[in-house]
Amino acid sequence: MKGLNKKKVLFVGSFKNSGGSGNVGGQMFACRSLIDSKLSEKVEWFLIDTTADSNIRISFTNRLFKASKRIVSAFFYLVFKKIDIALIFTSHGVSFLEKGLIAYLSKLFGAEVILAPRSGLMIKNMESSRFMNLYVKYIFKKSDYIVCQSKKWQIDFWAKTKVPLSKLIIIQNWIDTNTYLIKKNQQQKINILYLAWVDRNKGIFELIEALKILDHKVDYVLNIAGDGAAREEIVTLVNSLSLNNKVRMHGWVVGNQKIELLKKTDIFILPSYFEGFPNSLLESMAAGIACISTNVGSVDDIIVDNENGILIPLKDKMAIAKALSNLIKSPDLRLKLGNNA
Repeated sequence: MKGLNKKKVLFVGSFKNSGGSGNVGGQMFACRSLIDSKLSEKVEWFLIDTTADSNIRISFTNRLFKASKRIVSAFFYLVFKKIDIALIFTSHGVSFLEKGLIAYLSKLFGAEVILAPRSGLMIKNMESSRFMNLYVKYIFKKSDYIVCQSKKWQIDFWAKTKVPLSKLIIIQNWIDTNTYLIKKNQQQKINILYLAWVDRNKGIFELIEALKILDHKVDYVLNIAGDGAAREEIVTLVNSLSLNNKVRMHGWVVGNQKIELLKKTDIFILPSYFEGFPNSLLESMAAGIACISTNVGSVDDIIVDNENGILIPLKDKMAIAKALSNLIKSPDLRLKLGNNA
């Protein structure tokens, strides 16, 4: 009889361990950690999985088919399961169009709606498209709560939508830091880690170009852990700059493979153009690694410049090269930033 008191929650999010191309991400971790938590003692979950096969473009027909299936599933649950709460994780663009419609249907059928935007491109979408600006405002006003990953997101969303601040709830991303309390393996080479999509918006082209500026006498290796649409272009760029002996492509890494890579990492870098509240940065800081990141999204909620990491401007290969050079040449600075992180 205990189960009769459970709240019925329609949960729209990413629940697989990895996508079709082995891709992983912060949304997967957040969604899995919720359904694996003690919340399940109080909640009956109705899951609609939105895990992307990859970040490579798929046809409009394929995307429309998958989105339609998810919307029909949501409609079924709302009609026949008497859903109490809809918890909806969403990205930007087409993803928000779909998830916004599910949020609207959920309100139509009397469910409370908690919307969790997870993309650093949300604000840019609103600024570049009048339709998206109006649509996001409408869906935000329809929703009961919007989860903001930082104070900055809360302020930005309020400024753009003018929904009451009481709706905009700040919940920063979370990780189990005990997982990352690891003993570092000492290496002869300086190991630099890039752990993200291999995509132009992640700043990886500037990163590779910055390596050419570094002192060639320095013994280092850049480990690229991730995959994506720009992989072949990056391989070509690495070859053209004669950096084959300095760059290693690992593809996606998860579980113990990721922990082993973190163990030997001296410097983590995330030169992204857009971010929310990046899990890869949290994981690297929790592992005591000296971190470099562009000052985008909510990153300055995490890093205090030159205290527990280094902040750099975006799209600036010279700034990347300078930050890397300073850390490569100074073990004491790496130790200080890693310990503070």
